[in-house]
Amino acid sequence: MDLEISNVEKSICLSGIKLETERVQKLVDFYTLLLDWNKTHNLTGPLNYQVLMQRHCIECLLIKPYLLGNTIADIGSGAGLPGIPLAIAYPEFSFSLVESRQKRIQFISYAKDHLELSNVTIMHARIESIDLNICGFNTVMARAVAPIDRLMPMLSSWIDGGTRLIVPCQKNINLQELLERFSCYKIEKVDFPEKTNTKSGLLIIEKSTHE
Repeated sequence: MDLEISNVEKSICLSGIKLETERVQKLVDFYTLLLDWNKTHNLTGPLNYQVLMQRHCIECLLIKPYLLGNTIADIGSGAGLPGIPLAIAYPEFSFSLVESRQKRIQFISYAKDHLELSNVTIMHARIESIDLNICGFNTVMARAVAPIDRLMPMLSSWIDGGTRLIVPCQKNINLQELLERFSCYKIEKVDFPEKTNTKSGLLIIEKSTHE
């Protein structure tokens, strides 16, 4: 697996994402840490260069245009994905990584300190224990928490409070079915550009403004 900065920079650029070389180098440093820890702690499952760049880099960074406000929660953050790549690339946002599993908390805490990410806060907690009124997140990302039919009821009070929810999805997801099932919400499906060669997209979910 070749994590040379030139290769990573090329992959990011081909996806239409522009980053300073300094940011790309820090991304390389993060993925090098992830690979090292993954050998003994199995944080993400098996990794190769293609999976690392496509799923854990490009698909993370492509979320940026859909972030609402600058206070973002990454719930069920796991190995810090997508929160840490976004925090590295876009330091103007503040990210809270919410994770309940100790092994992953150890990794993301080490990565935060090692990479000197001052815009990252680590929250060792379950979703149910978080007081949204205190945290005041503008956007919540939920990458691998639960299927959408379980996730929506879990986070309904957050969305109703004005927080935007961003959930990765497959391109073939039935949007009409979701709109009928969760009719009190505005749900937009975003497909990533064809040049990114991904089968994934995003669901952007907010409280409907219709009475």
